[in-house]
Amino acid sequence: MGIDLISTGYFMCERIKVSIAAESTTAIDLMSIPKGTYITDVLAKIVSKGVGTGDLDIGDDDDADGYLDGCDATAAVNTIYGDDPTERGVYLYDGTKKSLPGKLYTGDKTLKAVASAATLTTGVTADVYVMGFRAQA
Repeated sequence: MGIDLISTGYFMCERIKVSIAAESTTAIDLMSIPKGTYITDVLAKIVSKGVGTGDLDIGDDDDADGYLDGCDATAAVNTIYGDDPTERGVYLYDGTKKSLPGKLYTGDKTLKAVASAATLTTGVTADVYVMGFRAQA
């Protein structure tokens, strides 16, 4: 009986600044997610709050709010989203026990941010923190 090392990987913690313009509902690509990546957590911190009404969602090609759902884009500066399970999308532990909290990617995808309403009269800027593991090619 032998053991074969299939691949190695490394822990990742990425910080991405995203700015969504006023009255925009166009998704913004945050980062490429290569096959073999396992994202365990996503947080967002409001850097510059929007004015009006609207939410900021973080997801991927498959689910626009799979990581963070309904982050108030008009919240006070330094408000953090994702630290409370009620703010998390279906990929993360959101109060429902899951067999694998997070998402393991079996194909290449893109992490995205989108404002859920076009009623922001001033855009929002947030730092998005993405934690997990990445397989080394």
